[in-house]
Amino acid sequence: MYVCLSKDNINEILELQSAVYNSLNDDEKDFLLPKSKEKILAHFAKGNLVQGYVENGKLIAQSFIT
Repeated sequence: MYVCLSKDNINEILELQSAVYNSLNDDEKDFLLPKSKEKILAHFAKGNLVQGYVENGKLIAQSFIT
């Protein structure tokens, strides 16, 4: 199910980001820049969106939209 995420989902967003980043090999990590909690909160504060996909109650995908 597609959902619109908010700052209330910050821990889920950070957990997914960490899981994906940690699963990459070193060469692949060059293409992904992990965002800090502060950076994500600033994204929301500007009125930007984050959409996610939840399956079996777990966030499995996310997209930051400016």
